[in-house]
Amino acid sequence: MGYQITYTDVNGLNWLVLITDTLAGSGQVYSPLIAATNSPVVLKAINNSADKLSAIRAKEVVIQFVNDGTVTLEHFAGTDSPDDRWRVDVLRNTELLFIGTLAMDDLTEPLQDPINVVTLTATDGLGKLKDIPLVDTTGAKPVGVKTLIGWLACALYSTGLKLPIIVIDRTQVGGANAFDIGSLDARTFGTTEMQNSYSAIEKNITRPLLPYPKKRTVVCY
Repeated sequence: MGYQITYTDVNGLNWLVLITDTLAGSGQVYSPLIAATNSPVVLKAINNSADKLSAIRAKEVVIQFVNDGTVTLEHFAGTDSPDDRWRVDVLRNTELLFIGTLAMDDLTEPLQDPINVVTLTATDGLGKLKDIPLVDTTGAKPVGVKTLIGWLACALYSTGLKLPIIVIDRTQVGGANAFDIGSLDARTFGTTEMQNSYSAIEKNITRPLLPYPKKRTVVCY
């Protein structure tokens, strides 16, 4: 069973939060949760890098709902819940703003009987890449030459989210997207980058390798 929160903010925008149990398969029924405030969803851009000018910005969303005794924190944080069990989608009107998973170590509830407020935090998985070796999209150690977009797909593989990569601000070289034609050999990556997917993105994949170093390329997934 999944859960959902729907509400309209002070600007008249309609919000929908879907919390999906990935262990339950397709065809889930979503039970409504009671929004805790007029703004029960807060989206944040996070930069935990020592380099505060880093191009990498992870996203997280904080969700608050009312525990009236029906749905409690234990529904999400049970001992049988793997880290990526609960997928979270946030939509504003029809615009998809966020896809991620609940962070099992960042779910809170007051030590009191209902009625109280449960706080859930979901992340897009970029932060945890700092502890995960670089692998290809099959989970194996990468070898050989790949395009920049191919290496980026490898680095993002361990987020657990299979999403399209969209180049927003293109650096054009002869009319082609630099991320499509630029390439790197696996030997370019040092030991640190091979053991740290986040560092691989920061130091290798987003490095301006082609002409026009002053142009900015922004990639979202």
